Amino acid sequence: MSVERTMIESLRDGSVEPDELCGSTSELITAFLATKRFKDLPPPFEKKRDAWNRLDARQRALVREFNPNFRAARWSGMSMYG
Repeated sequence: MSVERTMIESLRDGSVEPDELCGSTSELITAFLATKRFKDLPPPFEKKRDAWNRLDARQRALVREFNPNFRAARWSGMSMYG
């Protein structure tokens, strides 16, 4: 299980609060976008578009798995991180 998936499951089942999560910026963004916790996005990625652009293809797929309506396919263009 990926770090991001573990974070998402922990947020969903309430076993951890957003401020208790430890991970890289992109791991945190993935977990917060997947669980619709947009207010918890870390700086400087408070805007959803900026946060999305920070993710790689694997992380974007994970967000869509848990939050399928977050971004339409047109947002699947280049990520600043590959």
